Amino acid sequence: LVEVAPVRLEVYDLAGRLVRLVGEEERGIGPAGFVWDGRAVDGELVGVGTYVWVLRVEADAFAEVHSGILAVAY
Repeated sequence: LVEVAPVRLEVYDLAGRLVRLVGEEERGIGPAGFVWDGRAVDGELVGVGTYVWVLRVEADAFAEVHSGILAVAY
């Protein structure tokens, strides 16, 4: 990013349901960090399993989406 842009991190279950919006804020140049506490929207800990994270960046010249998987184990 060369200018400040909205950045959003979401976590989904494998059925495609939004589990939690982890963070949404304006970010500029440099590394960005979000921390997910393993909780769903209702505040309860999610179940053991595999989840998908999606990072969305909405800049003036482009919209970019990155995704990956993460595993939760207790």
